[in-house]
Amino acid sequence: MTIPIPFVRLVRHVDLADFGCEDMASGDIDGDGQPELVFMQGPAMLAAAMFRPGGAPGSWYGPNYTTGDDQALDCVTAVGLDGKIRWQRGKPWAKDFPFRTHGGFEMIRAVDIDGDGRAELLRIRGDQLQSLDGRTGKTLAAATLDNDGYSQITPARFHGDATRQIVVKPCSDGVDGHPHACPVVAFDHHLKPLWGRRDFNRVGHVPLAHDVDGDGREELLIGFDCVNPDGSVRWTLPLTGGKGHPDRRTIVDIDGDGLAEMVIACEDLGLIVSDLRGNLLWRRDAEHCGEAVVGKFFADRPGLQILHNNEHWRVDGDRNLGTAMLDARGQVIWESPRDLYAVPVDWPNPLGPQAMLTRPHAADPEDGRPFIMDGSGKTLALFDIPLHAPRAPRDRLPQDHLNVGDWGDYYAYRVVDVPGEGNRILIWTRRDLWIFATET
Repeated sequence: MTIPIPFVRLVRHVDLADFGCEDMASGDIDGDGQPELVFMQGPAMLAAAMFRPGGAPGSWYGPNYTTGDDQALDCVTAVGLDGKIRWQRGKPWAKDFPFRTHGGFEMIRAVDIDGDGRAELLRIRGDQLQSLDGRTGKTLAAATLDNDGYSQITPARFHGDATRQIVVKPCSDGVDGHPHACPVVAFDHHLKPLWGRRDFNRVGHVPLAHDVDGDGREELLIGFDCVNPDGSVRWTLPLTGGKGHPDRRTIVDIDGDGLAEMVIACEDLGLIVSDLRGNLLWRRDAEHCGEAVVGKFFADRPGLQILHNNEHWRVDGDRNLGTAMLDARGQVIWESPRDLYAVPVDWPNPLGPQAMLTRPHAADPEDGRPFIMDGSGKTLALFDIPLHAPRAPRDRLPQDHLNVGDWGDYYAYRVVDVPGEGNRILIWTRRDLWIFATET
């Protein structure tokens, strides 16, 4: 039942027909001033040779994780917020059971790489890095990667001008002979090599470009390292022990002193807060910190606040370590046994405290819908959608269900800004897309 809060309304429902998927990019790709949505059906990182049916030696995914049909699937569809298809390349999945995909959210990105004011589509497919024309879907340029194991694209302004350069890396399992999520390579905006294979410290999943020294050129914050535009390491965070790597990363001034800090969810190393010179400011222990959401969630507290989770929560005395809300100094505001992932959303007033769009992280929750909660953990609104995303009967699936969501049986969500209209909250499955608006 929907909680009757007057600040959210359903703008549109879109039937995704046969082209729906989890891996979606958003951005103004045709120059009309409005964001479009681009869905990419395919196996994502599972397109690599190491995941071919029969399996590669040592692959923890097992010998039957994908099928040949999974690996052959390649369909890209651009849709406007009005629900109308702009273009489609490739053929959508047509079988009566779902395709399997994993880790593809950053294998397709809408980025203006040439500085002309209109976003191109960057994507990885196999060993190809491609730039697509956002108006037609046609390939503008392509580069052949030195391996088919790359699965993450990060744009960066290494040159300090309007162009963007492109950093490419594996999302998790690395290329043979390299550490986890390595190697890292970079290309210019023409898709020409900028610098070749680099291995960095505890690379993880969330590289982020940021100008740390104010010279107009961005550096790359990746793993524990700050990397210069030429690929050399500027500094490394003094972190040792554990096996953790960054799962989430945010750069923002959390304490209001005018200087940005870096907030990292770093698995068994916990929640890490540093300055942008490589100095640790404070940290909080966790068994597996996989999320760190930073926002202004309380109007009456100084600075920003951080919601972080502990995916393998346990009870330690009287303290539940599932999710904790912290202030800018790391002091606990509240804790809960719920394990949550979230993104900030202006709610209901962009001049007031923010809220969070979140969903349960449990494998099979009683209610699997995303919801909006405030800084105190109170639910503000549920969305009028089914309790669960569609799920195929297990006897119709070709392999065991190793990772939750690889067959699309969960709700994906995103907050998109529409110029002149404010936030749009997108919630979707492989079959349906709901577009909600928050109103002041």
